[in-house]
Amino acid sequence: MGDFFEVDTGQLRSHAEHVNGVAGQADTALDAGHQITPGGFDIAYGLICQFFPPMLQPVEQRATDALQTTSDKLHNAVDNLDDTAQSYDTLDRNVTELIENILEELNRITIIDTPATPC
Repeated sequence: MGDFFEVDTGQLRSHAEHVNGVAGQADTALDAGHQITPGGFDIAYGLICQFFPPMLQPVEQRATDALQTTSDKLHNAVDNLDDTAQSYDTLDRNVTELIENILEELNRITIIDTPATPC
């Protein structure tokens, strides 16, 4: 027979759970990034350092955008892993059902005895 591979959907789901944990950490970091300055950058550094917030805002925005993208991608990966595991399980059930149906049909076939021909 040819080469084959086996997919353990339990491992796929386990990996999805692990990735989901990492996604949760990314969500926590994103939430923290939004809360760094509850009053906003305008009051974060006081009157003397008002020049500082405009310098930090672009960096903070890029970091927040990167965290948002990371979180989105991780959650997407979790969905894809779960969908893949479900697809494999569904395919396995369908193929098993087809093979069982074929076996049932084969069991119904009667072998017609043909007279033996002399040699």
